[in-house]
Amino acid sequence: MALIITFVIGFIAGFIVAKFVLKNKAADFIDEQIRNKEEGKKKIIELLNGKDKITNDEAEEILGVSNATVERYLNELEAEGAIKQVGETGRGVYYVKK
Repeated sequence: MALIITFVIGFIAGFIVAKFVLKNKAADFIDEQIRNKEEGKKKIIELLNGKDKITNDEAEEILGVSNATVERYLNELEAEGAIKQVGETGRGVYYVKK
């Protein structure tokens, strides 16, 4: 009987520790993603300080991230009022600093 109780207590303690560790790892992962996004957006603004315009493809290549990621960064910067999209769709679209 004592062995069963010890096993149950150990199992519960292990479960609680595992849950705590996984929760912290998830929070660390989210924090890292937020930092990466903010750094990427900052780099885009820095690039625009030295250039008149930037395209999606240029930002993608310089940042080393996917097209979807660059689109998110550019859309957020546009929503924040930091940049302006010139053109509607396609290869002719570029972004300028406001």
